[in-house]
Amino acid sequence: MKFTHYLWLLPALFSIALQAETPENARFDQALSAYWQRHPQAQALAEHQLAADAELDSARRWLGDRPSLTLGRIENGDGSETETEFELELPLPIARGARIDQSQARGKALAAEAQYLKLQMAAELLRADAELRAQFQRQTLAAQRTQSARRLAENAARRANAGELAQADLWTIEAEQLAAEQALLQAEQALADAQQRWQQLTGQRLTALPPPLAVIPTASDAERTPAEHPALQQLAAEHQRNSAALRAEKDGWLQGSALALQYRREELSPFGEKENFAGIAFSMPLPFGAPRRAAIAEARAEQRQSELQFQQRERELTLAIERAQQRLNALQREQALLQKRQQLTAQALALAEKAFELGEQSLAEFLLTQTRAYDTEADAISFTQQQQQAYADLIEAQGFLP
Repeated sequence: MKFTHYLWLLPALFSIALQAETPENARFDQALSAYWQRHPQAQALAEHQLAADAELDSARRWLGDRPSLTLGRIENGDGSETETEFELELPLPIARGARIDQSQARGKALAAEAQYLKLQMAAELLRADAELRAQFQRQTLAAQRTQSARRLAENAARRANAGELAQADLWTIEAEQLAAEQALLQAEQALADAQQRWQQLTGQRLTALPPPLAVIPTASDAERTPAEHPALQQLAAEHQRNSAALRAEKDGWLQGSALALQYRREELSPFGEKENFAGIAFSMPLPFGAPRRAAIAEARAEQRQSELQFQQRERELTLAIERAQQRLNALQREQALLQKRQQLTAQALALAEKAFELGEQSLAEFLLTQTRAYDTEADAISFTQQQQQAYADLIEAQGFLP
């Protein structure tokens, strides 16, 4: 998939230049870093990664499990006989290779999970940024509409006092002003909610319209395949881990075996006789019975389940990419229509204002034209928000981190 088909969206969507490093890029990196540090799952992943590193270090040790040392001394009641024992048991690293593979696969899975989490957080930031910018713009539009309604009401009051405007029309205009005031209050509340949401994510309190988040993909990002998606990489690593676990269960039938170095010394008094015994013992579990067969069957089932999960997730991501592409294509077709609509409604509103002031147009006709113009501007704000949300969906589906 070539992303060059959607480069036309970038100027309208983000209003930035196509360059490697911009203040908007820095703002995005700063916001994502702040969100990552505050996210509890990110902190938990860091702890799990440390545990995985320790597990890998342990798996690489040739001694395998922790050795055990046994010391004993037995003396009879009259002290005529004393026995001292010493035994060092060394577990054998029978499944060392499989344990290393399992630990490495776990580390890969955690790394992919962290990358996927950061990808989801980036998309969430883009959506939150789109919502915040849209609410800033809606509040600005509501304030403009309120100011216009106030001016219209003042003008209507003067015309009504002069007998140039009917009292019913004046009341209608005053009602429109109150509706605009109410819409402004609602827009301010929606903006406050969006500001709180952004502060909750990043810890940043924004009191003015920020510059847009810049997320310019590179050529390598644009050509990523679903298999490179971090969610699939995580499932692939889990499959490798389950395969290593199955191999350990099938080939590691000697797992749990140990080598013991034994030494015993006996002293007989009062004759002073001493006897020393030394030897080597080998212990191993018997590879029979239902427990081992059950362990192999469980490992095989987990391996198959991880394989099916990978296939299902790959199909879901393929469909998600197709949906995001179709949405962007639809927005591309809508953009030209919306721009033409904005141009026409602005011209119509300018003519309607003059015609109403001159008494050439009724109040109802003027209010209808004004409503259409403001509705068009509101649709333009929502359209820009939809563009950024669709782009966030594409980022999340393709799996490249901006």
